[in-house]
Amino acid sequence: MSGEGNERQRLSGAQYKKKRIEREVDSAKQRVSLLQFLKPNQQIEHNLSENNLPLHPENISNNNTICEKIIDNDISKSHINSERQLNNVEDPEIINNTNTICEEIIDNDISKSHINSERQLNNVEDPEIINNTNTICEEIIDKNISNNVQDDINIISDDSADLEFFEDPSKWPDPLNDGHRLILVRKFNNPVQIILTPYPINEDGRSFSRKYFYRSLSNGENIQRTWLIYSKAIDSVFCFCCKLFKSGTFSLASHGNRDWKNIGNILKNHENSPNHKNALLNWKELEIRVKMGKTIDDVNQVIIRAETEHWKAVINRIISLIKIMAGQNLPLRGDSDKLNTPHNGNFLKMIEFLGLYDPVMKEHIRRITSEKIHSHYLGKNIQNEIIQLLSKKINLQIISAFKNAKYYSIILDCTPDISHKEQMTMIFRFVTTTEGINNNEKHTNVSVNEHFIDFIELHSTTGLNMTNVLIQKLKDLDIPIDDMRGQGYDNGSNMRGQNSGVQARMLLNFLV
Repeated sequence: MSGEGNERQRLSGAQYKKKRIEREVDSAKQRVSLLQFLKPNQQIEHNLSENNLPLHPENISNNNTICEKIIDNDISKSHINSERQLNNVEDPEIINNTNTICEEIIDNDISKSHINSERQLNNVEDPEIINNTNTICEEIIDKNISNNVQDDINIISDDSADLEFFEDPSKWPDPLNDGHRLILVRKFNNPVQIILTPYPINEDGRSFSRKYFYRSLSNGENIQRTWLIYSKAIDSVFCFCCKLFKSGTFSLASHGNRDWKNIGNILKNHENSPNHKNALLNWKELEIRVKMGKTIDDVNQVIIRAETEHWKAVINRIISLIKIMAGQNLPLRGDSDKLNTPHNGNFLKMIEFLGLYDPVMKEHIRRITSEKIHSHYLGKNIQNEIIQLLSKKINLQIISAFKNAKYYSIILDCTPDISHKEQMTMIFRFVTTTEGINNNEKHTNVSVNEHFIDFIELHSTTGLNMTNVLIQKLKDLDIPIDDMRGQGYDNGSNMRGQNSGVQARMLLNFLV
């Protein structure tokens, strides 16, 4: 009887299959964890350097095999660990699906490129697994990268950051997040130390002095306190590194200090405090990591910078296209404001044409048509805004040119437009000279320039009103009236009348 009690019980076929499946799943999970720990940053950087492609959700989903491993791991758990599947493990379809999942995990570990990944997915015969994988990948990429990264771009992008806002420590957000710290460390390697002559005097008759920006050593040497910054807005000083990392509750790290009577002792005690030393080390360490690209979120930083460059490229192409079409006097809009529709205007048709050959616009159009973005910068309001900005820039260049020329003449004419509103045309005429060297001889080129500046709507066409409008426009453009040397008008009495015309009023009241 004792011998019978010591006999090893043999497992049934179903129990043996359960054990074998559990061992395979545990082995696959260990492999996924190990690869997730060792390979993500290296693989992403390799794909970036090899393909030299901008990072967008599609590229991320293709290159990031970690997402696929996690998804496959979740699918394998859902297929294997539930009680229903354990109780029905004899079903050959479940066993085949489990084997397929484990093989897919191993294949994804070996995958090195987007083409290989597509081939592996095509080799999976279960369409449910493929659909689940694609759905989860799209949700992770769209929600956790497209939306969150787009929000982070507004904080971390150098172009969107208000640097003047960050130059004054009293205006820093409270508390600072990682995006703010990156801006401060990246743009201000040495914090801006404002020098005023003199500094404001407080109610005690004392003021800050620039000598406190330096520390005197016992040997007479002066060392700059790079961490000390002055706020002109509230006449106080702050510790850059302590406020950056919110080290302690003392005034230099929170609301600033303006005790000018004791500021010397306050700074001396502060720079020897443990909290300041730790904050200084953290600042310098973060500065080194930012320069080397080894911050904890360096992968996200690469994505953000790539996304920023993508949008810069899109805006540059839109501006260039509008500039060319406006220069050729081509209408931009049509009957429709949507892409890939008939009669949607010259501008959108040119965007569609660029999408056929330009990878940047092709990707931009793909995002629009797939409804992954809604701010596409192709609408009528953006077109009008860009045209106004271009017009303002051109006017500034023209005005700068004839200000350098000093003397000018003005030409005015009035005509009603199609809406029966009286429009006054303003044109400036001036002479410019440029010096050049030809055959080792200096020569001067003289050119007469005539430029249109603006249409001005008139609510009254009397000589008095037109004179007042002209004077106000010259003041708005900061153009001195005394430098006007000529006037040009048509034969209208309100323009060239001897007594009450614009010409007579200008000569009588402003020009001598």
